[in-house]
Amino acid sequence: MAKIDRSGRAPEVTRLDGLPFNLEQWIAREMPGDMGSVGNKEVFKHSDFIFMIVKGPNARNDYHLDPYDEIFYQLKGTIQVGLIGADGHPTVAEVHEGEVLLVSANTPHSPRRPPGTLGLVVERPRVSGEQDGIVWYCDRCGKKLHEVFLLCEDIETQLKATLDAFNADQDLRTCKACGDVLPDPAVTPPWKKTA
Repeated sequence: MAKIDRSGRAPEVTRLDGLPFNLEQWIAREMPGDMGSVGNKEVFKHSDFIFMIVKGPNARNDYHLDPYDEIFYQLKGTIQVGLIGADGHPTVAEVHEGEVLLVSANTPHSPRRPPGTLGLVVERPRVSGEQDGIVWYCDRCGKKLHEVFLLCEDIETQLKATLDAFNADQDLRTCKACGDVLPDPAVTPPWKKTA
């Protein structure tokens, strides 16, 4: 039998390789309390997949543009995922406990997670030079308010910092077309609204 070289693997992955563990216990230990605006934590950091648990409530009203497909599996509760279709029209997918949702690459999507919800999201790590996009739209007229593209090397910290910076800037949240102000999602919970 051929020997498999795993010498280049991150120690965090090598330590867990081939060892089953209880995911619920991991969540209780690694994700206690409120997780803030995003609420995500990678289970197998530095593996060939981004395999993360996402805990509600979140404080997001942005739309994410992932250069790859994303798979959402809802472990507990129901979430709503706002989607902007190829035709530019918004829709909402309600994902119930036990259901799975595929979001195709480069589809603007906005997961809205109420308190007490838990989900599993699977993504592909980005290769050098690939960027994630974050876009905000006006709730009233649908015009694009702002967009940011970033090299997302640490999804747990970079996404949160970008969202928090936008939400702290009322000028960025103010629509130049109609004057409406996108609410700060920490004040107006986005999971109470639909797209």
